[in-house]
Amino acid sequence: MSLEKRTSIRFKPVKDRFATVKHNEDHLARCKIEDISLSGSCIEILSGEINENLKSKTLQILFNINRQHPVQYEADIIRENDEKKWYAIKYKQQLSSHELIQIRGVDDFSYDIAKLDKSSVLAEALQIKTCSSNYFIWTIGLMVPLISGIWALFIQNTISPSSCSGAMLGMFLLFCMSSFSNLEKSRAIYKREGFVAALDSYLVHGVAPPNYKGWENLKYAYAECASKREAGICPRNLQKDSGDACKFIGERKAQINEYKRIVPSILDSFISLTSTFYSIIFVIITVLSAISITKMLSSPGYTIDADLTLGLLGSGFLFGFLVFSRNTNMLIFVIFSTIAIFAIDVAKPHIFLSLYTYKVDSIFIKILCVLIAYIFGSIGNIMVSQLIRLRTKEYSFESHFYMWLNVFEMCVFMPDYQIQQIPGKNKLNKFFDFLTNEVIAKV
Repeated sequence: MSLEKRTSIRFKPVKDRFATVKHNEDHLARCKIEDISLSGSCIEILSGEINENLKSKTLQILFNINRQHPVQYEADIIRENDEKKWYAIKYKQQLSSHELIQIRGVDDFSYDIAKLDKSSVLAEALQIKTCSSNYFIWTIGLMVPLISGIWALFIQNTISPSSCSGAMLGMFLLFCMSSFSNLEKSRAIYKREGFVAALDSYLVHGVAPPNYKGWENLKYAYAECASKREAGICPRNLQKDSGDACKFIGERKAQINEYKRIVPSILDSFISLTSTFYSIIFVIITVLSAISITKMLSSPGYTIDADLTLGLLGSGFLFGFLVFSRNTNMLIFVIFSTIAIFAIDVAKPHIFLSLYTYKVDSIFIKILCVLIAYIFGSIGNIMVSQLIRLRTKEYSFESHFYMWLNVFEMCVFMPDYQIQQIPGKNKLNKFFDFLTNEVIAKV
């Protein structure tokens, strides 16, 4: 059967497997299993025949795996070759993964690889946890004293509001680096722990997943999932933006997530502990940055009312957190625009809209306040959304567990595919290709 019409992946039997085709109590033919999937098989008739008037009826397939306990399934014939020797059959009820392995046979080599992978993946997860713990300890240990020291000096009027604002923006940058690293490592931990849990569901039965090719292969197949769909080589024939991708299937099957709290107890897990402290640090930095900027703009020479400044900062934060929170392109544009404004002002302080002259009724500095607050709000939304995904959505442990089970049964891994045509590149890739080609041409 062609790949486009298959509902699940076919596998060759590990060893020769034979079956008997029956109708009620009548034995019609003895056959050999050429390939098998969760939904159907291809059989070769060795002896006997299937009558024409029975081909439209439901037949019974008796697998002679264990003579004392044979396995029998109901199936329909959906296709045959001209010589009436090869038949494609579809089971009335889809097989489970363990039934598939039982019929297909146990690959001892794959089982040994699966056991080794379990140990190595658990070791990877432990190493990532240790690294994440070090990030957390160093971040909290560094930022808390620095923030306390900066504000002690600010309250005592030892440093100016502008210096305090600059220092808090530096703290915010350091915070973003650490918190995003922690979120990425949390996703990596759940991905590995979910993989081990799914693999254990096979290992406890003394078997490996069908056609198992190892963690390294699976890890990169997972990373290439979106690219496969965009290139049109997904084994499940899914489109680029399909909601039936493996990670979303895992999310739908992990129904227990509906009963999990998004805001967990602080001691629920290490991820909960770090998320709580990172949230507290984010709120502290945001509030103190707003206070220092307000103090700076209400000081002599700026002539911007404190209430107006707080309103601008609040509006920018809400726009970033609620309105344009998921627009990554806009966030990047705002960040580079803010950097460009500061760079131009430092290099050319005499220009018309300089921060030092505040022309046009200070409209320039007001826009800058909104942009900075927008960055804070957008970053805050990204962190909250990532936490929700880690707790109850596609990046949770439970979702990864069901996702890996689905990958074991349905996905064709690297390098079991061939790209027939080069997919259309997006505009950003074309831009980078243009820059690369220009550099190569000049060299």
